Amino acid sequence: MPVPFGGLPTRYPYTLMISQADTEAYLLARLEELGGRVLRPARVTAVTQDATGVAATLDDGTVLRAAYLVGADGMHSLVREQAGIGFTGGTYEESFVLADVRLRGGVPKDEVILYFSPDGLVVVAPLPDGATARAAARPLRNAVLALAGRVSAVRRRLAWQLSGLDRR
Repeated sequence: MPVPFGGLPTRYPYTLMISQADTEAYLLARLEELGGRVLRPARVTAVTQDATGVAATLDDGTVLRAAYLVGADGMHSLVREQAGIGFTGGTYEESFVLADVRLRGGVPKDEVILYFSPDGLVVVAPLPDGATARAAARPLRNAVLALAGRVSAVRRRLAWQLSGLDRR
């Protein structure tokens, strides 16, 4: 059953899906345009702040000084903790599988699809490149079993093709 967003009271009556890799690339490009930089791989082990800025000590002993320090290191962020910023989020009681996948045949490029079943939920959402979709499935056990079944089918198909007996 389609659920149109056109009647929603917003200037943006649509969903927008963008891959994490693209999001990171856009943010990094903008940061670099503004004169910032990201150090990878680097792990912050201590942070101190004074009237002129912040000092970050890295795990190799290097101390870096800057006007600002951005902690983008997840839920267990040392930077966030030492800045006194709480984490108000939570953890999921259930596990799920998330993947960016290429799909063919009958998959709309302009709709988010939710499949409900007694075994769990599968969500397929198109990404802007038009060829890739984000797929999320839960519970994890059922998603892994389904994926394993698909991998087995692909292996069988590949074996038929390699043997020259592919009957397509």
